[in-house]
Amino acid sequence: MLDTSLEKCPYCERNFHGVEDFPLIYLKSFERIEISKDLVFPFEDSEIFVGITSHTGNKKAPVEVIRFFEDNLNEEKFVYEGWEWRIQKRGYEDSYNRVQVDQKEIILEKINPYLDKLETLVGKEVCLKEFLPNFKKDNYFKFAFNIPDTKYCFSFNEYENVGEYRTTGIKILGDGMNLGSAGGPTLTDLCEVGRLTYEGRLRPI
Repeated sequence: MLDTSLEKCPYCERNFHGVEDFPLIYLKSFERIEISKDLVFPFEDSEIFVGITSHTGNKKAPVEVIRFFEDNLNEEKFVYEGWEWRIQKRGYEDSYNRVQVDQKEIILEKINPYLDKLETLVGKEVCLKEFLPNFKKDNYFKFAFNIPDTKYCFSFNEYENVGEYRTTGIKILGDGMNLGSAGGPTLTDLCEVGRLTYEGRLRPI
C-alpha cells in the first residue's frame, strides 16, 4: 500500500497533488451527489443570428423563430427547440440571440455516463487513462474538463488526507469573476456531483 502522506514520488520527486498525478488508481469508494433543484446553469450564446434576407456573414435564425416574431410584433422572447430566442429590433435589420435558462439536464446527460463508469470501478485498480473521463481539457484552465455542448466544466478537487486513503470531489465549475488583464478569467465552484476515496499507486499490487 502506498503511503498517502507522501508528497513526492520517491523515484522522480514529482509532486503528488491529486488523483491525476498517479499512474494507477485503486478506487475504494464512490458516492454520487445530487445537484440541488434550486441550482440553475444558464447559458447565453454569444453568436448573433440574422434574418433570411440578410447579406451579412452571420448564421440565419431558424425560420420558425423569424416567422414567430413577424407574426407577434410585441413579443420579445420565443422558446424553440430548447432555446429561448430573443429579437433585437433595429431600424435597418433585426437580429436574434438565444439563451438556455438552465443547462442542468444537458450537464447531467453528459457526465452521468462517466459517473456510471466510476461506480463500476469501485474495488478495482486501473491505470489513470482508464480512470479519467473522455472529455477534452480546457485550453485555458488545464485542470478542468469541458462538458460538451455547455459552457461548464468539471474538475477533481482534492481534500486533505485523512487515514490511509485520499479523498477527492468532482465539482462542476462555471465562469467566475473576470479579473481583467492582470488576473484574467477565473472559474468558480458551483456544486459537487461525486466524491471518491482512492489510493494512488506507482506499481501494480
